[in-house]
Amino acid sequence: MGTDERSVFVDLIDKARGQAAQNLDRYIIAKKAWFNTMLAPYSFGPGDMVMWWALNPEKLQNKWEGPFMVT
Repeated sequence: MGTDERSVFVDLIDKARGQAAQNLDRYIIAKKAWFNTMLAPYSFGPGDMVMWWALNPEKLQNKWEGPFMVT
């Protein structure tokens, strides 16, 4: 394999890698837009009681903490 063939091969790989990165970016944006359409709108005001999702619950612990009052 000559140096010219190798440089062409490397260029093709770089081009394919760039295209894959663009496709991944488009996929992430589309998935985020789809997920956001599934969310129900909500708002919290002062005095509302809310539950908090536990960051690292153990296997048999509650997944929610609270209730907490919104200030």
